[in-house]
Amino acid sequence: MDNLELSVIPFINYINFIATCKNTNNSFINHLNVAKYLTTTLFHLHNNPITITNYKRSNLMNNQQSILKNYLDFCQYQKRLDEKTLKAYRIDLTQFLSSLSCDTFSDVTPTILEAFISSLHKSYKPKTVKRKIASLKAFFHHLEYKDLIKINPFNKVQIKFREPV
Repeated sequence: MDNLELSVIPFINYINFIATCKNTNNSFINHLNVAKYLTTTLFHLHNNPITITNYKRSNLMNNQQSILKNYLDFCQYQKRLDEKTLKAYRIDLTQFLSSLSCDTFSDVTPTILEAFISSLHKSYKPKTVKRKIASLKAFFHHLEYKDLIKINPFNKVQIKFREPV
């Protein structure tokens, strides 16, 4: 059952209530006004879906963003990383997050990482890919250390580079 169907069910129940309503005309007119409002709202939702799924995804993205921010703060204040390194981490990890189709970092599998790394090889030079992978590895190590994930997916990923001659 999709989100539109879920939002239509209460509306249909309300219409059924109106049809069986044997009260005064004023009460019936009030119910009709509410029904018109519901119809307009459903039409708006159908054309501009703000569904529970989208809301949940938005909250998960916010959660991922806050985990990323906490990690970057940790890198800045605890590890005392250089500003340029922090900028590179921010870019690399944001790029990974934008390509991520998982709801949580725990859902990231070695297969997802391998696919992402393959896409990096198509767009960047080996040195850049190495840096991006290093950023991701450090991030996932931190997530594992902080018990935000149980298993680091990088533990099952083998990465080898052919050095240019």
